[in-house]
Amino acid sequence: LNRLCDPFLLSNCCAILMNLSASVVDLHDYAAMRLVSVTISTMKKYTTMRKEEERAARNGTPTTQDHTSSPTAMYGEVSRTLLRVLRQCLSPKSLEGNLHLIYALVYHYTDFKRAMNMEGSPFRRGEVVLIDNVTQAGAAIIEEHGARAAAKALKVLAENF
Repeated sequence: LNRLCDPFLLSNCCAILMNLSASVVDLHDYAAMRLVSVTISTMKKYTTMRKEEERAARNGTPTTQDHTSSPTAMYGEVSRTLLRVLRQCLSPKSLEGNLHLIYALVYHYTDFKRAMNMEGSPFRRGEVVLIDNVTQAGAAIIEEHGARAAAKALKVLAENF
């Protein structure tokens, strides 16, 4: 996103992700971890960029907030798209096949909550309630069975989800 400022290519990539998201199951553990970490990174960056633009607007500096090709708008589009992909992957029909994704969300839960609760965060509770609920349920199952290792945690999730 930082190097490529092509809103057309970005919107096409986001559309492709959304089209594929309904059939995403059995993600590899690395892909699941990267999906979650990239989502969190873009959420943090988008929130920070919005805050900076709002601060600049209060100081009378012109901003590009209303342009769809601005870096802020592009981060916003990617953040919301990735959140929709996560929600789709955690839907009831896909949930059982995405245990690696649930584990990745549990693993990164602190960072996810921090991104959600950042001052000026534009993300509403409704956008993440499913992600939050599934992550908390997964964490509770892992905690209940005392699964500390990834392999054991995945086995416990498979038995209980």
